[in-house]
Amino acid sequence: MQRIINFICANLMAAAVLAASGAMAQSDYDRIVSADVITGWRNADGNHTAGLRIALAPGWKTYWRVPGEAGIPPQFNWRGSRNVSNVQVVWPTPKVFDQAGTQSVGYADVVVLPLAVATRQPGRDVRLKARIQIGVCRDICIPETLSIDAVLPAAGSRSPALVAALADRPFSAKDAGVRAARCEVRPIEGGMAVRAEIDMPSAGAPEAVVIEA
Repeated sequence: MQRIINFICANLMAAAVLAASGAMAQSDYDRIVSADVITGWRNADGNHTAGLRIALAPGWKTYWRVPGEAGIPPQFNWRGSRNVSNVQVVWPTPKVFDQAGTQSVGYADVVVLPLAVATRQPGRDVRLKARIQIGVCRDICIPETLSIDAVLPAAGSRSPALVAALADRPFSAKDAGVRAARCEVRPIEGGMAVRAEIDMPSAGAPEAVVIEA
């Protein structure tokens, strides 16, 4: 199982350690990706746990919040939502993809992104409305815009797919046994060089490093 460990280094960046076409008609693009909402459940604190399910056509992938060397970071606009003060995406563990000599970080097939929805009035239903911009990639990479509009009832129920996505979250530094992290950033011609050293035991699988600026 792939795992990812997040930690903050020198207040400059968050770093994560991960264990482990041709021309197309417009109608083909329309079938690449779809999204729907798992309505989820209301928590004891009055906030709501929901899920955004993204389904991709075979061979296509989309990106984690840090897309890697190539890709488009996702953007969420929750304007139009009602009884909502804040929405936080809880990212499940992504995969590392090798493509044309570069590495990208993201998801293929179907991914459920848990949503932690802070409510203004805990006893009332929530209207969750969003415009989501993501990148999808196969032999080519293109931007896609998804729209969702759903009612999250105050009396909801638990979804096995959403529970599983919540459980498949990255390891924290504590969970991974990270003892120390050292980062060095220095200017070079045309950019900067970053060196990170992470003192931790093996995660038990091949590892890659993703640095979040």
